[in-house]
This record gives sequence, structure tokens and C-alpha cells, in this order.
Amino acid sequence: MAAYSGYNDLPSLQTAIRTLDNSNAEFVIKTGILDAFTRHQAFDKFGIQLLHRHFPLSDSDILVEDHAVTSPFPKPAPNIFPSDRIIPKSWFFGPEGTLEPYEYRILLSTAEKEATADVGVEATFAAEIHRILLENNLQQILGLSALGGHGYKSTDTVRFEKTFNDRNIFLQVGVDEIGKSKKEVQTSLWVFVEDEGAMSQGGGRAAGAAVSKLLCFSGCMCQRVEDDDES
Repeated sequence: MAAYSGYNDLPSLQTAIRTLDNSNAEFVIKTGILDAFTRHQAFDKFGIQLLHRHFPLSDSDILVEDHAVTSPFPKPAPNIFPSDRIIPKSWFFGPEGTLEPYEYRILLSTAEKEATADVGVEATFAAEIHRILLENNLQQILGLSALGGHGYKSTDTVRFEKTFNDRNIFLQVGVDEIGKSKKEVQTSLWVFVEDEGAMSQGGGRAAGAAVSKLLCFSGCMCQRVEDDDES
């Protein structure tokens, strides 16, 4: 499989799910990757993303999230829009282990910009995740995604994503609505929840750490629920 060079090289959701199902990704996420997140205390900053695209982009656009909507946006030009107000949100790993962004966030306020100033991907953390993915042949299946304070860890609400043409719309709904849908759910994003009481004194793996998920329906509607620890 050729290395990705950008967003348009990523597989569709359906193709990504088929590839995921034929891999050991779920096991690796719950073991080696969970251990890495614990060692680097990355629970609140990042999740593990299933690499996929929702729709094609033109060469002059990037995919940018503005609060509840993700849509195509012209590549930043300094004389049109401050480039430091558009920051990477999701990454895949390049052939040499470099983080390559393929989705972005827009920071509309100075407060947002200041709040994200120290939320970068540490080199040692990225290197460890890349090593784990490479060892398990998962580097073209999984990537990293910044959580951006979206409240994935809420216990009473979930975040849905629905694609309309060239827009992704995010909706926050109550957990009691999860079971009402008859559509098949598929995982798009794994988010880890730290069980502080289970952390060892040396800061090792939290034995009771849970793995949470943002799940995708066919048609790219997503929800986040707690993992039930079934294999």
C-alpha cells in the first residue's frame, strides 16, 4: 500500500472499516497504545483516529473544523487570514515517522489561540505511537487526533457526526438516544479515560483505564460511548 501524501489519499470510511476489521488494531489500541498514552499522560489531549475521508477536496482547500461544522476552507494565505489561527487537528504518519496533518481547526478568538498554545504533539510521544503502529503494520490505518476540548468524556451526552455533501455536522445528544438508532455503528475515534485510582505510584499503566470510542454509522454519523471491554 502506497504511503499517503494528503487528505485525498485517505480511504473512504467503508474501506477504512474493512481494513480495520482485518487487522489487530483493536487489540493494539487496548494494550500498547493505551500504555503509551498512560506513560505520556496524553488522555486529555489526543485520541487515536481511524484514517478516512468523507469527501474529496480540491487541491486549493483544506478541511477545517469551526465548532460544530467541518468544511473545505481555502489554504491559508498570510494576507487573507492569519495562518496561526488555523492549526492541525488530525494527523497521519509519513514514511519517515513525521506527523502529516490532514484536518484542521480554526481559532476564532484570542482566548482560543492562547488556550491551545501548549497543546502540541511531543516528539517522544509521537515517536512511540509511530513505532507501535509500524510494528503492527497499522501506520496506514490509524493516526492521531487532537481532542480540542470537545467533551468526549462526558457520561450523559455523546457527539454525533453527520456528513451532508461537503460538510460534516457535529451534534451533541443524550446517551438515552443511542439505542434508538437501528444503524450499525463503527468506530472512528478511540478516546482514553484515565482511572486515576488505578494509577500505580510510579505513574505506570492505569490497570482499570477504560477505552472510550467515538463511533461512526454508515453515512458517517458518529457517537461516542464507553467500551465494554469485550474483545
